[in-house]
Amino acid sequence: MDKQHQITGELKRSIQIKFRVAEAERDFIYKKMRLLGTNNLAAYLRKISIDGYIISVDYSDLKAIIAEMQKIAEASII
Repeated sequence: MDKQHQITGELKRSIQIKFRVAEAERDFIYKKMRLLGTNNLAAYLRKISIDGYIISVDYSDLKAIIAEMQKIAEASII
């Protein structure tokens, strides 16, 4: 059984999902599609939604270090 069958349990896709994007976002999506060499928007969005990933970076430690460095810099000026 291929991956699509495992996810949906069937080949027929009867459920429709809609969402809105800004014009710049739409242009960016089409640009990425061209880079992959595909013209099928539904297939591209389905593939990227199922197999894609998002990288989330936590900068809280870095921000704390920068804040401490700013305090040191301010103290050395006084």
